[in-house]
This record gives sequence, structure tokens and C-alpha cells, in this order.
Amino acid sequence: SPSPFAAAFETKVLQSVQLSTAGLSFIASFLIAFMILRQTDSFHSPYRRIIFGLSCADILSSFALITGPFSAPRDSVDITVTIGGEPFGNITTCNLNGFLF
Repeated sequence: SPSPFAAAFETKVLQSVQLSTAGLSFIASFLIAFMILRQTDSFHSPYRRIIFGLSCADILSSFALITGPFSAPRDSVDITVTIGGEPFGNITTCNLNGFLF
């Protein structure tokens, strides 16, 4: 069985990967949706409507992944799921994050 230090380090590495990749996905999808909206004939093509819808869905999903580690309840038993070992959220933020994800 791994030591508690190794488990905590692995958790922090995985959280860092999650936050960085979700952040990049959020920015890229936002830029795609913004570029489609800026075009004068933005929704004339089915392709653009599909890409716009997928970008909006990815924005919500990426936002949920970004806020996930921060929205765990403050009285959470398993504090290793949060950044820095201290939960920031409550039951409402956890439920909202679950709905978005």
C-alpha cells in the first residue's frame, strides 16, 4: 500500500493536470464559440451550429472540471479531493458542480 505522502503527492499531480487541461479546453472552446458568433452568417451552416453547440457543452463541462476540486463541502470527510487539503464549498456548490458535470 502506498504511503500517505505518496498518495497526497499523486492527488496533487492529478489535480494539477485536471485544472490545466480543463482550463485550456475552456479557453479554446470559448474562442471557437466567440469566433462563430462574430461571423455575420454564423448559424447558416449546420456544421457551424453543431460546432457551436459542442463548444458550449464543452465550456460547461470544462468549467465543472475547473471548479470541481474547490466545490467539495467544507465538512467533507475525505479532504484529499480538494486543492491544498482544505475544502472551500458546501453542499449547494457540490450539487451545482455535479449538475454541470
